Amino acid sequence: MERSLHLPVRPFTSLDCRRVEPRYRIITDRYALPAGADLNACDPKDQTWCGGTWNTIRENLDYIQDAGFTASECYRTETPHTHLSVGICAVWISPVSQNYEGPRTAYGDAYHGYWIADVTKLNDRFGTADDLKALSNELHRRGMYLMVDVVVNNVMATSTTPDLSTFLFQEPSQYHTYCPIDWNNDTSVIDCWLGDETVTLPDVNTQDSGVVSAYQSWITDLVKEYNIDGLRIDGMAHNVSEIDEVLNSIV
Repeated sequence: MERSLHLPVRPFTSLDCRRVEPRYRIITDRYALPAGADLNACDPKDQTWCGGTWNTIRENLDYIQDAGFTASECYRTETPHTHLSVGICAVWISPVSQNYEGPRTAYGDAYHGYWIADVTKLNDRFGTADDLKALSNELHRRGMYLMVDVVVNNVMATSTTPDLSTFLFQEPSQYHTYCPIDWNNDTSVIDCWLGDETVTLPDVNTQDSGVVSAYQSWITDLVKEYNIDGLRIDGMAHNVSEIDEVLNSIV
């Protein structure tokens, strides 16, 4: 069973990420197209990009904020105990990191944002650093929170012997040796690779001190640079205790 961790990265007055409700979860590419785009041009079954960006999310926040939910009480840390009546308290977006940009795979393109290349770089298909900051700023202006998915368990490749030069971690020792997961073995679930031999997800060795240090620096900088309120750590069942150091470093 898939597990994830919702982590508040700054104090939510009387709240944490698990209790910030309701949240609106978004796959950035699929939420809204640019103004004037042909809404019938992208068939989701094609498993390719439709054209959604951080800007198109920002331009359509009215719909999210008033999305037919009963008004909720949200509290911003900048104005403790200030009551804000909104339909949605938090917008939770798919990963912002750079993704695989090679030839189309048998399973389509990386429109969803979870096929990580260099985790420290932004996915320029979704916009620029200024675009992501603008989305964060507008959410906060409305009294809403920004939550972001982060992927720390793995990267993405198309073989079991990938070229590591495109990733943040470029040493073989920073990955577990390839093995298919035995779902009945807890060690295998943690150390072996998700995916298959067509699209592999090389498993990052989060027990390695250099990996832990690099993740600490990246996540700390990400949160600060884009004023992120909470993180969802993707695939916690495949990390368990070894990711704790990374999380504890930013709480």
